[in-house]
Amino acid sequence: MFDPLSQLTSAQLEFVAVMSGMVLTALTVSAGFFAVQWRKIRLRELELAFKDDLLERGITAEDVELLWSGKRPGFWVSLGRLCQRGWQSLLTAAAAGMSACRWVWAQGLRALSGIRADRRLEDRDFKNQLLDRGLSVEEIERVLAAGRPSVVEWARKKLLTGLNWSVNRSHEAWQWCRERYAKFVETRHAARDRVYD
Repeated sequence: MFDPLSQLTSAQLEFVAVMSGMVLTALTVSAGFFAVQWRKIRLRELELAFKDDLLERGITAEDVELLWSGKRPGFWVSLGRLCQRGWQSLLTAAAAGMSACRWVWAQGLRALSGIRADRRLEDRDFKNQLLDRGLSVEEIERVLAAGRPSVVEWARKKLLTGLNWSVNRSHEAWQWCRERYAKFVETRHAARDRVYD
């Protein structure tokens, strides 16, 4: 086995030794490089699987990064996040309040158009009763002008009825908004507790 090596001169043996050393060094460096890269790839795969699992559980991306890094956020970062969540809660509540107000106004307008329609029906029925009694159109107009309750009194009565209805609906809308906000806060606290438990 060593026969071919015994036939080489010392210069040739030096060359073979240096080349073998260089090849072994290159192989060792390459193997070390590939081992480090393989480790990085595996760690990245584990990190992505862990983060994906946390996101599927409903934890926010910020909280996932916080958990993965193992750091606690500083005071100003925590304060900023708290303010951001507060604004988001406020905007959600405001949107719900605006939606409730639109609903209340729509109901009020529907009620007002119903009141107007009722008033027209009452006027028509009253005119028909007067015509059935045999009064002429001129007499009916004089009776209506003299005997109709004042428009101000009629409007006041209808307005008070509408206001009572609107106040009741506004109170219901406010209760609905409070319930929605309480539910929103409860889910945020539950999510936070899941993250820090």
